[in-house]
Amino acid sequence: MIQNDYSYGYSSLKKQISTEKRRKRANIKLMLNFILTLVLIGLIVIAYIGQSLYITHLNYQLLELKKDLNQLKEDNHHLNIQLAQKRSLARIEEIARTKLHMIEPEKVEIVVLNDREKEPETPLKNKDKVFFAKVIDDLLERIGTVKAGELN
Repeated sequence: MIQNDYSYGYSSLKKQISTEKRRKRANIKLMLNFILTLVLIGLIVIAYIGQSLYITHLNYQLLELKKDLNQLKEDNHHLNIQLAQKRSLARIEEIARTKLHMIEPEKVEIVVLNDREKEPETPLKNKDKVFFAKVIDDLLERIGTVKAGELN
C-alpha cells in the first residue's frame, strides 16, 4: 500500500518547523524553570545551613560567657571572704599588738564635755514669764537636746 497523503509543500514544512520551535521553546522554558527552582532551593538550603551554623556559634559564645560569669562570681565570693578576714577585729588587734607594738592602756579616763554654754540668767527670764510660756520653753528644751543616759 502506498500512501499518497504526503505533502511536501512549503506550508506543511512551515507548520512542522513552527511546532518544533514551540516544543523547543516549551522545553527551554521548562528547563529554565527547573534550573531556577533548583537555584532557589539551593539558596534556601544554604541560608538555612548558614543560620544553623550562626546559631551554633552563638550558643558556644553563650556557654563561654556563662562559664566566665560563674568564674567571676566565684572570684568575687573569694574576695569577699578575704575582705571579711582582713577586716576582722581579732586580726586587726593582733597586728596592732605584734607589728605596731601597741598595748592596752592601764588606766582609762572618760572625759565628758558639756557642749552647751551656760547662758547668764536674766531676772526677766524666770520671774516675768507666764506659766504657759515656761511650760512651752521647758518642753522645747527637752525635745531639742538629748542628754546621755536619758534614752533608755
